[in-house]
Amino acid sequence: MITSAIEFIPEGIGLNELVGLKSETSSGAFMNWLNKEMNAVNQQIQNSEIQVQQLVAGEQDNLHQIMLSLEKAKLGLELAVQVRNRLLEGYQDILRMQV
Repeated sequence: MITSAIEFIPEGIGLNELVGLKSETSSGAFMNWLNKEMNAVNQQIQNSEIQVQQLVAGEQDNLHQIMLSLEKAKLGLELAVQVRNRLLEGYQDILRMQV
């Protein structure tokens, strides 16, 4: 059985350089995706609020469509909160790691 010596990692080299990742593109892409999804959820909530205001004003009478819009906005917001919670849990797990 042949074993080779473990090479030491030189100081000043980052983890991304070791793994071969470009941190700007991967984190930037995730941030762009997250921003786009948050804007979509916000737009759903605003659209459902407008529909409710139109219903109250008597401009719209399709209650079924309004309830569907409200439910989609509610589910979108719940999903966003769950994603936020998972991201915070992951961040807290990283903070608890011993180095």
